[in-house]
This record gives sequence, structure tokens and C-alpha cells, in this order.
Amino acid sequence: MPDLLKIGFTQRSIEQRLDELDSATGVAWPFELEFCIRVRNANNLERRLHQELREFRVRPDREFFRLSQDEAIKRILSFLTPAELAMPDQNEEVASIQENLREITDARRRRVRRTNEDNITSTSESLKRVNGERSHRSNNGRNLNEQWRIGARHALYRKTGDWYMPLKKFPGALCDENGFILFLTETEYRSCPFLRIGVEIDVPNGGISKIPGYKRMKN
Repeated sequence: MPDLLKIGFTQRSIEQRLDELDSATGVAWPFELEFCIRVRNANNLERRLHQELREFRVRPDREFFRLSQDEAIKRILSFLTPAELAMPDQNEEVASIQENLREITDARRRRVRRTNEDNITSTSESLKRVNGERSHRSNNGRNLNEQWRIGARHALYRKTGDWYMPLKKFPGALCDENGFILFLTETEYRSCPFLRIGVEIDVPNGGISKIPGYKRMKN
């Protein structure tokens, strides 16, 4: 469901937790993991974060919040302090985690589609549309780097093109759903006046498509 997010912590592996959530009979679709980060004292941090997001909480006894994915991640990152991170510098690891999460989610989608094809002989047109939309969101920086032959050592994808985790290897590329901007060197990237680089990259004024040098791959 759009803009309905479950926010919590786990001490198990990502796949174990997803399988556990999906095993509930009341869940219509598999959960999609959009973001995670390692922290210290996760239980206490979860309680404080839920308090911070209380205005978005759907029910007091549930870990579901109604806000956009981008807004939730921005709030989580701004809420964390360096002392609460499990590692001193997680920027590169977080970017790697994001890529791995997309791969895990894509694999789970394929598995669900295969199960549906094996067990369901007829589907409604609305179900076909939903499956199509879910499949469309499988883009990631690694795939687009190969598909568009960007030639980047590190490529990140955000559909809206308005924020990313920091680039760590160069040439580095930031991609949105229609194209990309390539930075040949770290100096070029850090001196770009169109980026606000901190814990994350903020791209104001319409996203990367407004940056000179943006290469459009789709009309």
C-alpha cells in the first residue's frame, strides 16, 4: 500500500525477517525492504524513533506509519547520531546494503511471480497491473550502469532523482528513471553546485535532470 511503512528493528537476517513477516495469512503482498542501517542499542532506538514519528503512526499498537518512503528515510538519517551507528562510517556500507536489498527484493518478487504462475490459472486485470508496477520498481544503479553503458565504478538509483546516498567510487553516476549524471572524479562530484552533500546527497530544484551534463536515456 503506497506510503504505508513498517518501521522496526530485527536481530535476525534480512531474509529471515522478511519470510517471517510474509508468513502471516493476513498479508496480501510480500513486504519489500527499502532501507536498513546497523545501529547500537536498536531496541531503545526503535522506541525513541517511534515516538519521533508518532504523528504518522496508524495505530498505537502497530509499527505501521503513513508517510512517504523518502520522507521516512530522511527522518531516520537525521534522527541518528554518530554514536548510535554500529560503525564509525557507514556511508559506503549503507549504499552497498541498498544495492543488496534491491537484489533480495527482486529475487523475492521473481519467486512470488513463479508461485502465482504455477498455482493461479486466472488473474484479474488489476492484479496484472499491480505486478507490472512492482516489477517496474526493480531498477537499481548496478543494472542501469550496465544497461545504459555508463561506465561508472559506483552508480546509485533514485526514481525521483532528488536524493541519494553519497558516491564512494569514481567515475560515479547518479541515475533517475530517465537518465543519469556522471562524475568522472571525486573533485568534480564534490564541487558540483547542484548537490548538497552530507550524510546523504540532496538534489534540490527538480533533481538530477536539471543538472548540466545530465544524459537522458528515455523520452
